[in-house]
Amino acid sequence: MEAFALIPGMQFKMDDDKYLIRKCLENDDIELSNLSYNSVEIFSTNELLEAWYEKRLIPKKELTIQLLPRLMDPELISDEENKIMENRFKVLEPVIKGYIKPADIGNYVDSLPVELKLSISSVSMLYKWKKKYLETGDKRSLISTGRYQKRGFYTDPIIISLIEKMLRDEERTGLTTTIRDKHINLKGSIEDLNKFREEKDQIKPCGLATLFRIVQDRTNSRAKDRSRHGPVQAALNMNGSTSELVVKRPLERVEVDWTPIDLLIVDLETLKRVRYYLIYAIDVFSDYPLGFYICPNEPDTKDILQCLLHAMLPKLHLKKLYPDLKHDWTAFGVPEVVVVDNAKANESGDLKEILGLINVEVQFCPVKTGHYKGTIERGLQTINRILQKYPGSTFSNPQERSQYKSEEEACIDMLTLLNIIHIIFIEKIANDYSLAVGGTPDFVWREGLKKLKVHRRIPFSKEELIILLGSGTEYRSISNKGIKIQSQYFTSPSLMELADRKKRRKDEEDVRVRFNKADMRIIYVYDEENQQYIEVYSTKNSLQNKNINDLYPVHYEQLHSISYNNGKNYRDFDTSDLYHADQAIKRLITESAGRLKVVEQLPKDERSEIMSKNLSAAHVTFDAQLAPNDLESIRLVDEASEHIKDYKEKFKRKRKSKATTSDKNTGNKKSSFKTPSVEQATIVDTSLEMELKPYDTIYNMNGEGDE
Repeated sequence: MEAFALIPGMQFKMDDDKYLIRKCLENDDIELSNLSYNSVEIFSTNELLEAWYEKRLIPKKELTIQLLPRLMDPELISDEENKIMENRFKVLEPVIKGYIKPADIGNYVDSLPVELKLSISSVSMLYKWKKKYLETGDKRSLISTGRYQKRGFYTDPIIISLIEKMLRDEERTGLTTTIRDKHINLKGSIEDLNKFREEKDQIKPCGLATLFRIVQDRTNSRAKDRSRHGPVQAALNMNGSTSELVVKRPLERVEVDWTPIDLLIVDLETLKRVRYYLIYAIDVFSDYPLGFYICPNEPDTKDILQCLLHAMLPKLHLKKLYPDLKHDWTAFGVPEVVVVDNAKANESGDLKEILGLINVEVQFCPVKTGHYKGTIERGLQTINRILQKYPGSTFSNPQERSQYKSEEEACIDMLTLLNIIHIIFIEKIANDYSLAVGGTPDFVWREGLKKLKVHRRIPFSKEELIILLGSGTEYRSISNKGIKIQSQYFTSPSLMELADRKKRRKDEEDVRVRFNKADMRIIYVYDEENQQYIEVYSTKNSLQNKNINDLYPVHYEQLHSISYNNGKNYRDFDTSDLYHADQAIKRLITESAGRLKVVEQLPKDERSEIMSKNLSAAHVTFDAQLAPNDLESIRLVDEASEHIKDYKEKFKRKRKSKATTSDKNTGNKKSSFKTPSVEQATIVDTSLEMELKPYDTIYNMNGEGDE
């Protein structure tokens, strides 16, 4: 993983101006040279970190290689590429660890097994792999990128060879000189060379900043440590602590563990009391909390990586999010060694494989050896001991809990828990005196960084770290609203361009989505054609509609809870009225079909007359709904007018005549068909009651008298 450090000589671009770090001052201030205006400026470390977080600070890359955006996500590396990477690393590993001397590299390559020998064609290729790996510290750099990127700086090869000669002499003797001393010796060597050169071929010495960059780039720390401290200590300094528990600098050893929180949390949607799990990462050197992650279920590898993601990233704007904080959370950085126990969640090969990509060693403690990571064990006990003072505590065991009613007393929701956790970590742990380290963890951390000259590695982009360590991975289709995750839509102009391109090419395959479960305000969608991830944001005002404050990080479980409860309300909704409505519609259709069979046997003029009366009744019903306010009640009644009675008598005689003729011709029994009575709906003004006859009683299907 490409990274940079805020150290003298480092160059970057910020707000369209170019800067060079001159020196680091006290109180975390940094003196910069503004190369654009040839002036000197002073910034605090937090200001520079904030500019990097907001993508206003862009470091100047000095690497000769750059990872493809696709390689940031280990799951997108094919099996063939994984095999090539592992074979190359197997060949390279003995050379990096110093088991193979430079003079024996040729014989070493010739003695490789056939399977590994096929992956290397020459000794020079091995040196290229070594150079790539030492520059990046990332095994993925051994995968061919298919393209070459020129260096951002150019220095005369003769000057580089002179600097390398000085460095080899120092590595052989184990001595160290200052950059200024090196620069004086370099200028003297160049003057000696220029005595035998013509005026036009004179060599100009490089500046202090260039010399500092080359020294940082070309120094072999392991060779120097081997001469000064011996091979064992050199291996320890190079690979970090493996079996030793002695920790000499910040970020050398970070311990990670998890525990159920001794506190019941109230789910504001369901009002249920829930017990969450807390994953905690702590720096062993200073006892400073590095990061945490809260999850509803027993943690797995993805949850542990999520905690490490929080530990590695700078924590900015916390005082704005949590106004009760008095101090900043200054701890962050990529650790050298991560120590976990032998739980099943940690034994997964994914944890070791993913952290190995960024050159972080993973140590698994033996069975029943909690003292091997005593710092994190004590840290978890401290947190739960503090939480046991608050309402809803479950205490550490049933005897201590006794008759305390935890569920009834619980009154803390998730947002309040996050506030409490931040106050505990920053105020009650990081800034409280610790006997274990002889001071406050915050003081020991800052002094360790300054005195031991530990330069924390910062990724060139936080997106790369989120894609690598973020626990969220899903495949989703793109609609006109964007991408939907847990009933929350995400969209951006770049996503809509990707959707339009897939639509034009009739590509219906789902896209790959990565996200940080601790903050769902931004997700990352993989553009397969361009082999890069694009940022996608939550739809405007959508979080506010869910009563979520988008100023705070939005947890994945928060969206899941809202989505689940909405679905549960939908599933639990009383649908009995809907069933009766469907049955009423079916009954009306059946009765209408029966009436239609009767009407189909009537002459056209009679059908027209019935249709007219049918429409009249419908209008009466409609007008009744729009009746004026002074009409207190209405009632639909039958009207047995003279012309209706005559019509019914005439209709009965006609049907009887047809039935008699049919009986004579066929010898059948007399038909039992009865003539339907036709009703007419009329509005009657009454102050006593309102009675609306149903539409299906316009016809009396029995034909017996009037209703």
